[in-house]
Amino acid sequence: MSFLKSNLQKIIVLLISVFIFTACNKDVDVVEDYSFTITTTFADTGFVDKEQLMTLVITPTKDIADTTYSFSFEVTGGQGVFKKTDDVTINVGDSEEIPEETTLNYLPSTDGVHEITIKVRNSNNYEEEKQISYTVLPNIPCSFNFTSATFAETETPHPGIVQDINFVITQDATLECGTVYNMEYQVKRDGLDVSGTFLYQEEPKFQNTPFIISTATGTSNTIADFAGKFETSPGDGIGTYEVIFTITNTALENPEEATQIQTATLAYENPPVTIAMTSTENTVYAKQTATYNASLSGGGTAGTYEIKVTADDANLGAVLEINGTPIALDTFVVVTDPTNVIINLRPEETGGSTSFTVTAMKNETETGTTTILLTSEVPEFEMGDLVLDPTSIPLGDDTSTLTIPITLLDGYAEDLTYTYSIPTNVTSSPDASSGFDFSATPTPDQTFEIGYSGGLASDKLIEVTVTNQYGYSVIKEVTLIVTD
Repeated sequence: MSFLKSNLQKIIVLLISVFIFTACNKDVDVVEDYSFTITTTFADTGFVDKEQLMTLVITPTKDIADTTYSFSFEVTGGQGVFKKTDDVTINVGDSEEIPEETTLNYLPSTDGVHEITIKVRNSNNYEEEKQISYTVLPNIPCSFNFTSATFAETETPHPGIVQDINFVITQDATLECGTVYNMEYQVKRDGLDVSGTFLYQEEPKFQNTPFIISTATGTSNTIADFAGKFETSPGDGIGTYEVIFTITNTALENPEEATQIQTATLAYENPPVTIAMTSTENTVYAKQTATYNASLSGGGTAGTYEIKVTADDANLGAVLEINGTPIALDTFVVVTDPTNVIINLRPEETGGSTSFTVTAMKNETETGTTTILLTSEVPEFEMGDLVLDPTSIPLGDDTSTLTIPITLLDGYAEDLTYTYSIPTNVTSSPDASSGFDFSATPTPDQTFEIGYSGGLASDKLIEVTVTNQYGYSVIKEVTLIVTD
């Protein structure tokens, strides 16, 4: 009997031990199964009476069916409430059921640094906390004044040029403001919506898309101190551009008070016509051709270029050709290839230098000018040694052949005429007064039959002067022996 009683006691002790061990393991499983973490996303700074969004994500260690969660909070350093998306208010000390992912809005009613303790508890009494520090600024709606937006006109106003725009924007410096200011813009040309880009802090902004220009705090009266830039493309049309700027004070709820508008206006014209010359000065002899190459640009994207050349002073009797076609001075002519315009000027006269104005025009409105210089020099020549054959003739009717060798300089081959003179008592055939020309190329030597009549037989020094029609002269001498 005692044996049975002893064994029964052992069995009871064993069962109690197993029960206690199992119970302990069950407690451990509860902690592991129902634990979770919480993650929040919240701003650092906000304003009194302005809701601030908070996202809250609960991540359970294990997914356990039928687990629910409740939210509560405490706050020190200020006062405020949380509001659910369905506008249900959660006060300090309240507990509100939430899903694993939710958004809540914190609405502070006092300024200062709010130290918020977020508490989340699940249906198995497991709880996690999260500390949040939130600085609340006084939400005093600052009055502000958008005074002006004006083009600086730093460049000639035409499409493709970046223009500066200056702004004057201030707020009431007597108030302790905490306000974000947004700007947006749109562009019109002659009243119609067109393209155009505003650059804020060198970054392009899209039309009709708000962007922050300032987060003004404290008591400064400066909202934004900057000069933005407005950019068009070279192909954009001309006309009156209006860049309409709208600034919004995000702290003001009344749209009529929160929004102010200013318009920057500038009339855009076509760019002037530009004439690029490869050379602007030429020096030639009379009747030679001076060539100038021009390239035209500007004046807008459409239309036809025209060009003319005008003498500023004496025109030297210049003959003008443009692209190989004779054109009268001071007469516009259409050019088909504005990148390669060939201007030829051939002076018929000498007289030093004179300037000509080249004028290019497009669409009969936009023009550009440049000046070219033309110098016309007297054609020169060289005269070689005079030759007599024979060198000796008897006094009387006999003659000797005089050869005058002429060489034109610099390959000059234009029409030239010459006169020559000989001393008294020297006869010439042809007559010296009739002159001669050097139109042939190459220039042949000129020959004349000369004789000597009157006077006594002796060695006669004959001085020959040859002069072209522009007044350039060369003098040479030769000795003719006259015998009895």
